[in-house]
Amino acid sequence: MADLGISEVRESSFPPVGTFVDSGRLKLVSIIGTGGYGVVYHAVDAHGLECRSYAVKCLIQADERSQSHTREIALHGLACSHPGIVTLHRVVEEDIYRYFIMEYAPDQDLFVQILHKCRYLGNDALVKDAFLQLLDAIEHCHSLGIYHRDLKPENVVCFEDGCRLALTDFGLATTQDTSGEFKTGSVYHMSPGMQYLNFLVRVLRQLQQNVREAMLPMKDFTPLSRAIYGLSELFFLISSLAVIHGSLLHATMRLSVLTAIVPSIFF
Repeated sequence: MADLGISEVRESSFPPVGTFVDSGRLKLVSIIGTGGYGVVYHAVDAHGLECRSYAVKCLIQADERSQSHTREIALHGLACSHPGIVTLHRVVEEDIYRYFIMEYAPDQDLFVQILHKCRYLGNDALVKDAFLQLLDAIEHCHSLGIYHRDLKPENVVCFEDGCRLALTDFGLATTQDTSGEFKTGSVYHMSPGMQYLNFLVRVLRQLQQNVREAMLPMKDFTPLSRAIYGLSELFFLISSLAVIHGSLLHATMRLSVLTAIVPSIFF
């Protein structure tokens, strides 16, 4: 699942293992994993003779997340006709929860297969096949105008002892071919350049806070102090926009000047 880095999931807020969902059709038998906003369970058919397994993603129906859930359902449902995308069978709403009833992957995710089971170690042919499967799934999504935006081993589930892979978790997916959003995805899987942008934004915000705290007592005293305060706010706005739009050189120069000048003037 996508780790959004915004809020911690408390398992106590979600149905306990043993709960029956989907009008009593499915029983939640164990927890597969947790993410930024939900919990994924292993569930079994409570009435079928074969005890068929499902993966059930549980989200809390909150007003502020409703639009995001609707988009995820629509995009996952559109893409899942492809064998490289986990099948979304149906979505069920009960009480305060929304359940995504999905295809169950018995061999966990790609992260486990790589790190703990060393499934692909020394097997170049299998590695190549795995990459081709993922590329095929991503190409399918892009052909539909769907962009996943959270590609990582934890969002790739495994079948047939790691020989067949499928992409899951469309919680951050979009249909916009260009995006003004910043820091979307899981920070530990971002490129070095994006990590650097993260660092610059954090430094800029901290410096902005320091300047505000130093200037706030004097900004109402004289026209000059008010002008300096206003210029400092404008400076931070321009610098932040430069960072967000990838103007790293200009942003770095501004940051270097600021760190050299501001302490000597205000602190």
